[in-house]
Amino acid sequence: MDAKYSYMQKAKLEHLQQVFDPNLWRTRSNYIIAGENLIEDINKSNPNLVIDAGCGHNQFKNKIKNLVGFDVVDFPNADFVSSIQDAKFDKESADVILALGSIQFGSKEEVYEDVEKIVSWLKPTGYIVMRVLKDQVVLGPLGNKPSLFRYYWSEKDIETLSTKYNLTVEKGPFVEETKDNKGTVRGHRLVWWWRKNV
Repeated sequence: MDAKYSYMQKAKLEHLQQVFDPNLWRTRSNYIIAGENLIEDINKSNPNLVIDAGCGHNQFKNKIKNLVGFDVVDFPNADFVSSIQDAKFDKESADVILALGSIQFGSKEEVYEDVEKIVSWLKPTGYIVMRVLKDQVVLGPLGNKPSLFRYYWSEKDIETLSTKYNLTVEKGPFVEETKDNKGTVRGHRLVWWWRKNV
C-alpha cells in the first residue's frame, strides 16, 4: 500500500476489503432504486460519460450507455481499482455519476471530500445519484456494533452540501429500508438525485 495513506486510511481500506469481499458480495436483482429505474432514466438522456463510483460487481456495465465503473476493492468486473480521491477523470466530464453506497465510509470530513471530488467531475446540469446510510439498526455479521468507518447521513448533510456545491435536489430524498434475507430491517438509506446548477 502506498506510503501516502495514513494509518486510518489504511485501516479503512482494509475494513472495506473485508466488508466488500467480491466472493461474498451479491448484486441487486433489480435496478429500481426508490421507485426510479436507473437504467431507463439514465439511458434516455443519451449520456457521453456515466461514472459508477464504487461500482462493486459493475452491475450496470453494458446496461447503461458509456459507463465506467471503478471500486476501491478489486472486483473482477470493475473497469479499474481506485479510491474516489485517486480516480482520474477530467473536470466537468461526466453527464451522470452513480454513488450508490460508496460515499458513506470514513469521517464526515472524508465523506464531504469525496462529494467535492465527484462534483468536480460533473458537467453543469449533470446528475449525481446518491444512496447512503441514514441510520443503523443491525449491521449484519457485525451485530449492533457501530463501525468507526461508517458515516450516517442526515437530510441536513444533503442541504449543507447542496448549498456548498451549487446543487439542486431533483428527486428525493427518499428513505429506503435495508432488509436482510429474513426480512429484518437492518437500517435505512437516503436516496436522491442531485443536479449540478450552471
